Amino acid sequence: MTNTNYAPGPIKCRECGEEFETIEKGHLQSENCTGEVDDVEEYRSKYPDAPTRTTEMRDKIVDSLKG
Repeated sequence: MTNTNYAPGPIKCRECGEEFETIEKGHLQSENCTGEVDDVEEYRSKYPDAPTRTTEMRDKIVDSLKG
C-alpha cells in the first residue's frame, strides 16, 4: 500500500469515470476502461494526487490483517 492515496466514499477512476472502492490493475486493463494505463503504478504516475483506495477499504484490509 505504498504511495496509496485514500479518500472517503467511492473514488472515480480518472481514466473512465467509473466509481470504485479500489483502483486495480484488473479494472485498468478491462474493456470497461480506456486501456491507456496498464497498472496501478502507471495510474499513480499519471495522476499523482488521485486516490486509489477508499478509507473504508483501507480499514477493511487493516482489520483483516489483525485477524
